[in-house]
Amino acid sequence: MIGFDVGIDSPSFSVAATLAFIVILDASILRKQIEKQAICINHINENLRNDQPILRQRIGHTKIEIFFGIFIGGIVGFFVSFI
Repeated sequence: MIGFDVGIDSPSFSVAATLAFIVILDASILRKQIEKQAICINHINENLRNDQPILRQRIGHTKIEIFFGIFIGGIVGFFVSFI
């Protein structure tokens, strides 16, 4: 939305793009690592106590979810800035 309002050569757009990139990296890479750790911890817990899993194992987003999030965000930003 900032890119449509003030242009892509503004400092505001640079800050917004950087923050969006950090959120995308968090959703794809960091949370997938947390998901792997949760799977390992649940596996250890099952072997030691034979209990049910204690941590959620589906934490991160898939690549297609991230792609559609970027796509829908761009479309919403476009319509909001021109309405």
